[in-house]
Amino acid sequence: MKTMTLKRAGVLFLLVIVSFLVIALFAEEEKVIPLNDTPAAVKATIEKQAAGKQLGDIEIKSKDGKSIYEVELKEDGKEKTFMVDADGKFLGFGEVEEKEGKECKEGKEGKENEDKDDAEKGEIAISELPALVRQSAEKYLGDLKSAEAKKELENNVTTYDVEVKKDGAEVSAEFNESGEIIEMEKKLKPSQLPPAIVAAVMAQYPGAKIKEAIEIKPFENGQEKPLNYEVMIIAEIKVSADGKFIPETEKETEKEKE
Repeated sequence: MKTMTLKRAGVLFLLVIVSFLVIALFAEEEKVIPLNDTPAAVKATIEKQAAGKQLGDIEIKSKDGKSIYEVELKEDGKEKTFMVDADGKFLGFGEVEEKEGKECKEGKEGKENEDKDDAEKGEIAISELPALVRQSAEKYLGDLKSAEAKKELENNVTTYDVEVKKDGAEVSAEFNESGEIIEMEKKLKPSQLPPAIVAAVMAQYPGAKIKEAIEIKPFENGQEKPLNYEVMIIAEIKVSADGKFIPETEKETEKEKE
């Protein structure tokens, strides 16, 4: 869902404020890395584009001062390359032309397709919703007089997000073109989180402060699935020079030594 989405997978934690002592993420401007070492958003895009096909090398390259992931894909004995930026945005097929600083033809075509998609999505009036989508939205969200709607187009798949305020809370739902609900989200106050979720966060990040939370209710074929929660916290963590997380107990031991 695009309206209030963080990443979904059980209980996830987004660190808003992170204090790093020393961290060296890249020793060189260009290097080959395994898929599991790419950022979550980049990994998700790579897996989506690969769609089960064989992956080759994944290289980090610098272009205009920004990191670009160049991914090799093997299919039917042929190789092709696609690019993903550091935020997980698909940049099209081709290779990074570092010397000339220009996109290859296929990369440009990919960007043109994305621009076309952008032109076909965005905020829309409730009256522009397909009849089946509107009916479903009224079923799950109630009165739509003050609702806001968005049309999303990704990989030729259209979805609709509808958001309302119920009892002072923002509630949104995502639907496909047939009006079938995909997911509902509700913003929660930290005090509204189930105790088990709060305990799990505090166990992982002692002393952290919960800033925001979202209750996620996924659906499959119209049937509700188990709830998920996304929690935004403010926390301070310590990371070693090789990028490894240092547990709280080790930090306290180091303080004692000092």
